[in-house]
Amino acid sequence: MVYTKSLHKISPEARECHIETGYKSGEYEVIRIEPRYKDGVAELLMPLWGPDREKNAAYLHRGSVVGVHGHFACCWQAGQPDQKYLCVAGSDAVVHPDHRRHGLLRIQTSMALRELENSAYHFDICLGSNAYTERSSIKLGWKVVEELRSMNRKSWVRGLARKIPLIHRAYHRLYNRSATQQPSESAIQPFHVLDRNYGRTKNFNQSGIVLEKKPRPEAMAMLVSRQGYDGRIRHVRDQQFYAWRYQNPLSEYRFLFWEKGGLKGFLVLQQVLHNNSDAIQIVDWEAASVEVLSDLLQTVIHWGGFGSISIWSLTLADDMIKVLTRHGFSGAGKSNSSESSTRIIVKPLHSGGHWSMGGRDLLDISNWDLRPIYSDGV
Repeated sequence: MVYTKSLHKISPEARECHIETGYKSGEYEVIRIEPRYKDGVAELLMPLWGPDREKNAAYLHRGSVVGVHGHFACCWQAGQPDQKYLCVAGSDAVVHPDHRRHGLLRIQTSMALRELENSAYHFDICLGSNAYTERSSIKLGWKVVEELRSMNRKSWVRGLARKIPLIHRAYHRLYNRSATQQPSESAIQPFHVLDRNYGRTKNFNQSGIVLEKKPRPEAMAMLVSRQGYDGRIRHVRDQQFYAWRYQNPLSEYRFLFWEKGGLKGFLVLQQVLHNNSDAIQIVDWEAASVEVLSDLLQTVIHWGGFGSISIWSLTLADDMIKVLTRHGFSGAGKSNSSESSTRIIVKPLHSGGHWSMGGRDLLDISNWDLRPIYSDGV
């Protein structure tokens, strides 16, 4: 017997939804999750999350968890003057290999849609749909907005190290040299070089750029507010959002603040834990000027020595693309494989709902302002 239950990740906008009855299909029954299922859920999610223990939606089969799919609440804004919309985002969908091809993903998604139709949520926005979840979602009414694209900056030293095993092993040892534990050839730690270099220069640093491990929610939100808003569809980035969003235990972050005469810019870097990669992603940013943004990027490159840095480029302004290009970033273009590409998919949750937010067409990518920090994988 499979029991499927949903438990929203806790966010400032999260509110509980109620299910009056379950959903049955053959030997599978879909109902809400309870705390007693958390160990099984955590075990099933280990391929996605590593060793961390989290609770989300679960399928149970004869007492064992065999599937999971969750949603978390979020708040988006659009239009001028801006209007705010409570939304949900699907995340962490996994079905055990022995129980696939039973339509479980479709069943649990149908259950969630039925639950959410009369709720306060307006849209389901997914910023990381893969080929598997996309096919199932489109059958249930989602539409594709666009394929996500990135700009990347890769180190030629790292590229050479990947091609020659002896250099590759030496590179790992050198990169982890500043670690307090013994260096590991299988677990590179990208932020150690950044932290070490900042520690060496902070006493005579004249750039006004400060590196920290925690966000400054109030100051970051105030800077975002001061920069104005063009009405494009974006996640609300207020103090409450910044205080909550960077608590994800599956990622490690670094925050660079440009603060001559007050905070004038910030750049946030993310490293995904447990994936054995030295790849770094720029997940959020704000700057009072192009010059401030350029300074922040140059500092990341100079201090970090990263093998690979990426940033979502699909909705970037032309002036930011020019700055990134000047600092060695290049466009990744579209993926050559539909199976490996990642797309934005959306769906109104209310019957007869409009495909627009704040008067902006949801299916027109020019109406969006997207950053990785809005997605569940960051």
